Amino acid sequence: VSGAFLTGDLFNLYVWFEVMLIASFGLLVMGGRRVQMDAGIKYVTLNLISTILFLSGIGLLYGVTGTLNFADLHYKIQDADPGLVTVIATMFLVAFGIKSAVFPLFFWLPAAYHTPAFAVSAVFAAIAGMLIAPLFNVSAEMGTLFGLKAFAVAILGGIASAGGVFAAGLLFGLVEAIVTIYFGSAFTQIFTFALVILALALRPDGLFGSKTLVKV
Repeated sequence: VSGAFLTGDLFNLYVWFEVMLIASFGLLVMGGRRVQMDAGIKYVTLNLISTILFLSGIGLLYGVTGTLNFADLHYKIQDADPGLVTVIATMFLVAFGIKSAVFPLFFWLPAAYHTPAFAVSAVFAAIAGMLIAPLFNVSAEMGTLFGLKAFAVAILGGIASAGGVFAAGLLFGLVEAIVTIYFGSAFTQIFTFALVILALALRPDGLFGSKTLVKV
């Protein structure tokens, strides 16, 4: 992990990234159960495809710029053909998207997510948190807003309706995106929670909920 994030060279990034993934594959299949082996095969197969894309992109980039050093690439990439640079960037995006299971390239994740042992899942979660933490202002209270949003979505969709909660989550996210684009992030929470209050004022049981009558 440290090697992948501290390297100043694109090829070394590839090497350390693959070392990290090989280790994760070993943890994924630890236990030797059939479901783990099936998930591991899908994981390795799709990662091999992304590795081929990654290496091809590295080769093309070296052919265009003559270097893989990040500092040199910053200057030399500006003189390269924009169309070819876009193709290379797309190859890198798809390669890292598959390896990271980013939507909609998370083909291996549903089969592998639930198979590791509890301790292995805890290790994966800890590593993911360690990698994400430097990108955010981590604090003990940072989950409060997400908890409020989750509660609002559950109420908005109707707690008794799983499909309703799912639809409400999509609606909530869509409204947030639209408000952020047209009005700015400062108004995102105001508009979304105002929408929740308005919806509950009109339908107290949620958008997809239904009243249940209990005879006593």
